[in-house]
Amino acid sequence: MANPENSMRFAAVVMASGDSVRFANGNKLLSSFHGKPLIKHTLDALPRVLFSDIVVVTRDQDIASLAAHQGFDCILHDLPNVSDTIRLGLDDVKEADGCMFFVSDQPYLSTASITAIVDAAKADPSKIYRAAYGERVGNPVLFPKALYQELLTLDQDQQGGAVIKRHAELVSLVDVPDSKELDDIDTEDDYAKLARL
Repeated sequence: MANPENSMRFAAVVMASGDSVRFANGNKLLSSFHGKPLIKHTLDALPRVLFSDIVVVTRDQDIASLAAHQGFDCILHDLPNVSDTIRLGLDDVKEADGCMFFVSDQPYLSTASITAIVDAAKADPSKIYRAAYGERVGNPVLFPKALYQELLTLDQDQQGGAVIKRHAELVSLVDVPDSKELDDIDTEDDYAKLARL
């Protein structure tokens, strides 16, 4: 008898549409971090074998070119809101049984932690899974297919956190082994702090 886990499909949406307003030196995702563009740390950590579809959503042509050069599908757009990025990415992969959303500025997020989240979703695909370290929660977050419609119809000023808040009973935390995996970079101070780790 076929294992139902083997027939489940999970997708990944890499959200790379931020305008870096708190980062003075241009697009932070293209800034070099330990020898390569910041976004490349996320792309390199993605275990492609676990995802049926991976799409990078961005407003930046250089990011789109970088991602395409690594073989990732890209959506290049000029819409203003995070909800637009979520909708565009999810609409492209909505046949999957679950979709994991990544921000692109967590340079220490590991392949092992991403794999652990997908493994948890395979065991019970009805829940929302998010990375955590103790009581600290963060990204990435994997949503079940049952919540896609809510994600696709977010108000323009809303993000995925609005769906998480409405369905707190579905949230299951997946521990990462090191708190720095949850650290992201918003400012030059963040960059300097994480670069020293």
